Amino acid sequence: MAAAAIRVVDLGKQYYRNRRRGSLTLKSLLVKWHKERTLPVDENCFWALRDVTFTCESGTMTGIIGSNGAGKTTLLKCLAGITKPTVGRVERSGRLVALIELGAGFHPEISGRENIFVNGIILGLTRREIEQRYDSIVEFSGLHRFIDQPLRTYSTGMYLRLGFSVAIHADPDVLLIDEILAVGDQAFANKCRDKILEMKERKKTVVFVTHDLWSVEKYCDRAVWIEEGRIREQGHPRRVIDGYLSFVASKGHEVLSGEHVSVQVGVEQRIKEREAVVQAQAQAAGAPAAATSVDRWGTREVEITDVRVCENGEPRRVISHGAHITLEMDYRCHKPVDEPVFGIGLFTSDGVPVYQSNTFLERLAPGLIDGEGTVIVDFPSVELLSGEFLLDVAVHMQDGYTFDYHLRRHGFTLHPPLEKHGSDMGIFRPRHQWLHRRSQGVATPIPGAAQS
Repeated sequence: MAAAAIRVVDLGKQYYRNRRRGSLTLKSLLVKWHKERTLPVDENCFWALRDVTFTCESGTMTGIIGSNGAGKTTLLKCLAGITKPTVGRVERSGRLVALIELGAGFHPEISGRENIFVNGIILGLTRREIEQRYDSIVEFSGLHRFIDQPLRTYSTGMYLRLGFSVAIHADPDVLLIDEILAVGDQAFANKCRDKILEMKERKKTVVFVTHDLWSVEKYCDRAVWIEEGRIREQGHPRRVIDGYLSFVASKGHEVLSGEHVSVQVGVEQRIKEREAVVQAQAQAAGAPAAATSVDRWGTREVEITDVRVCENGEPRRVISHGAHITLEMDYRCHKPVDEPVFGIGLFTSDGVPVYQSNTFLERLAPGLIDGEGTVIVDFPSVELLSGEFLLDVAVHMQDGYTFDYHLRRHGFTLHPPLEKHGSDMGIFRPRHQWLHRRSQGVATPIPGAAQS
């Protein structure tokens, strides 16, 4: 197991309500202290974070997701040491750089050039190191024409460019990023993404807060979902994102159906109540309880009961190269569902995506489903190379509300192609041929080598 770059243990951050700023006398301070001591805790303060525990291993990328006001930025500030936890602890290893508050560490009245040196020193670089990296910092930021202008003349996007460029050239072991990257233009956002992925390749640790769930799933090794100051779920990005989307969808269903759920009711309680209803429905229909595990989750209102990979109509565990195969998903509905989305994902044994799609993306409409049935995905010819392959299958609503998700629970082995193709490398073998054109002649297929 890799060493931990960040370890958070039982972290909690408490803030007091209605704290007024201004001149205070000793008498007023004593009165204020007495009131805070005597007021009930829930009236005088609130917990922005509570009982937060997780670990970021060195060289990994972690995405922190959650609703607005859930405590994500507060958590990032605690990780950076900007905010001191009320309880618990944060353990950090290596040089850490945080891009949390736009313009933090910059002075608006001095030039961009001078701010590079000031901010670089704040980030722990020596003046000599800054001088050596100065040209690269300016080049990355793209601010050559404005570098000698005072920062107060910069736009928000220019602030971001300079701040990110200095931070990334500080060569941190750990980089913390808030949603501020969303204010940059697309070209610069692409440069930032490539630089962050380069850091990951160099075994640096990246933690970022974002609402871009696609980026979390595509780039992150793990995700942490925070809701109302507590970790709701953490682990594999696909699983965490599905849980979050189901939660968001359930909130939407509550609003649309006129159910006014009190804000005092915790997330855990709402989820438990919903799952209890689903369990009761499933049991009434004779279905198994909707248990949640590492590789399977969802409400099971629609349940995937069996998955088969068939070659020429027969279930197989070992598939031949170029064979006609079908992926078959049996389902059972515990209530009628209109326009569900069925999805599949194909991965190599080490998790590299080969193909992913669903009925919604392909503009297919299953209509109203009830009772039992089978969804079949037909592949006339599988051009994959030999190896072990794993499957995701899922059924959910268009808004992400998950009925049943199987994460890498199914798979098959592919036989090597014909002997003459045995030296191919990669994941799949596209249909192709080799031709040769001599001078102005006609291109003809290159003949096979004689067998000795």
